[in-house]
Amino acid sequence: RFADVLREGLAEVRWEIQDLFARLLVPALVELSTQRTKAFGVVLAAMKALWVPEDWPDKDVERASEMTEIVCRHFLDDREVLTGVWLVTKLKLHCFPVFDDFFQLMCDRVQALRLYCSQATHEEQIDVMRRLVRLAQEGDRQERRKKFLV
Repeated sequence: RFADVLREGLAEVRWEIQDLFARLLVPALVELSTQRTKAFGVVLAAMKALWVPEDWPDKDVERASEMTEIVCRHFLDDREVLTGVWLVTKLKLHCFPVFDDFFQLMCDRVQALRLYCSQATHEEQIDVMRRLVRLAQEGDRQERRKKFLV
């Protein structure tokens, strides 16, 4: 299996899986995101195949901080929100000082909300639902239809 072969290679060069993500995979995504070729999808798919919940968050504070900075700078804009939400939620990166900012980024994107909620605790999921209901109650009928009908 691909993940097993890669893990064997990591052991040979004395890298942890977090090193692979921080030194190679995330920087490769940054470079490939400008072109959005098949290679971007291949690298992202490799990351998803290699991701194991027990490996995250990264215990190396410096490496985690560097990866957080890269993700915040390159993957939390309108064009790359889903990739950014995947990286933030799966790698447990702290890109937002308060959840309100993260919610504002995700609230108009159903896929991003699904991705976040798939990793969130039950209480966090309830909080998201409450926020969505509040948003729906605040807008007029046309805004609600535009925002919440998929």
